Amino acid sequence: MKKVKLLSVALLATVGLMSAAIAQAEVTDTTTGTVHLIVDPDTDHPGAGDGDGGDTGQKGEFTLDHTVSYDFGEQSITGAEMTLNATQTRPYVQVTDLREKNSGWQLLTKITEFKSTDEANPGKILAGAVVTLPKGTAEAVDGTNISKAPTPQEVTLNAADTTLFSAEANAGTGSWMDKMYDAPTTLYIPAGATPGAYTATLTWTLQDAPGGEG
Repeated sequence: MKKVKLLSVALLATVGLMSAAIAQAEVTDTTTGTVHLIVDPDTDHPGAGDGDGGDTGQKGEFTLDHTVSYDFGEQSITGAEMTLNATQTRPYVQVTDLREKNSGWQLLTKITEFKSTDEANPGKILAGAVVTLPKGTAEAVDGTNISKAPTPQEVTLNAADTTLFSAEANAGTGSWMDKMYDAPTTLYIPAGATPGAYTATLTWTLQDAPGGEG
């Protein structure tokens, strides 16, 4: 009888250990990790390229950071048409979009007529002059940027806004450059141009509107 009792105690102890092991394997818990990303409205985004142009100093979550002026130099005319290259060989523009809505954007540009800067001929126009900006390369300021890149375009400038650089919805987030380094910016002048010094004004407009693939 004593043997039977001992065996019964040993069996009950083994079953108890198995139950405890099963119970421990099913114990779980969950926790959370949180972060809140904000934009400092007083922070600007300096141009990150090593090329021509100047910073705008704009601040906030949606900014046009860097633009460029063009100089086509002093050229001799012969009466024939001519195409001049800008002296700026590494022009770029830069856009920053840190908005939560990720709606996309477009960088538009346009140009006025080239007007005489000579006091003796204040109303003279360089008729038929055409500036063309080459298609550039989209490059993120930070190489770890995981956003889809915006799309650069070649544009022939006129008095109407033309899309140079654009991002579709959920693209172009962060700071992006349009580096127009691989081809020159050109000024076409038709035959019959009158000698003189001329200047035109380029306007750059960053618009809150999605751009499509080009």
